[in-house]
Amino acid sequence: MANKRRISNEEIGKILFEKVADHCEQMNKNEKKLDKITQQINQQLVEVKNLNFRPDLKPIQLTFGQFSDEIEKSVKSVQKTLKTPNYLLYSMLSLIFTSIISVFLTVYSINKMIETSVQLNEEKQNNQELKIYFETFLNESETGKKAFENWKSNKETH
Repeated sequence: MANKRRISNEEIGKILFEKVADHCEQMNKNEKKLDKITQQINQQLVEVKNLNFRPDLKPIQLTFGQFSDEIEKSVKSVQKTLKTPNYLLYSMLSLIFTSIISVFLTVYSINKMIETSVQLNEEKQNNQELKIYFETFLNESETGKKAFENWKSNKETH
């Protein structure tokens, strides 16, 4: 077997010291790099905060204005289409009013005609009864018959 050499505590300490020292150096370098990165980020944040960002709203406003104008035109067009002209409204009202008056006058005329017809029938019946009464009177009474003949002849001469 090969002769194994034993490492002494001093050598281990030396190696550990070198490694810790290298590690500390590396940590210091990393901390410096981290500080530079942090400074750059902070600097960029300050620049971004100070940046005056104002988008150009003119195209958006122009498009919105055109859109609102088109909507107004469309609404006016629909309102104009739905609006009934005054002359048509007055014509319809006068037609309705005339129709109502015509219906009332027709009903009134029909009622008057019925009343007149009833009165004529009553008069006709009364005249018929009167005629029958006088015919029976003239047929039964000789003096009445002679008076009727005289009246009839006088009427024909005049």
